[in-house]
Amino acid sequence: MSDPFYREIDEHRIPIEREVVASLARPHGVLDFYVWLVWKSWTVNGRPISIRLVAEHGLNEQLGTAEYAQPRLSRSKIRTWLRHVKSLWPECPAVLSTDGQSLMTCPRFLYQS
Repeated sequence: MSDPFYREIDEHRIPIEREVVASLARPHGVLDFYVWLVWKSWTVNGRPISIRLVAEHGLNEQLGTAEYAQPRLSRSKIRTWLRHVKSLWPECPAVLSTDGQSLMTCPRFLYQS
């Protein structure tokens, strides 16, 4: 996690599941992705948003590491991580766009029954 992102979540607490965090400690990156997803779905104001996977200010930059700069590798990792996160958080309000270029998410309350 980048320092600015850590400060943001430290100043604005979000509902992260302890059991999910423990399950996602390995492989590298998936825990950061989970925390980012929880934070983003908690802070989205009222309507769905779309975040480019690889772009300036895209998800690759928001996760804070140069490792995600390679578009093909980044998309593959995010697809894998999203499947892993959804296996532990079935209500996860994120989906990949049909073209695989963006991650779309809604506020958590839109997915609650």
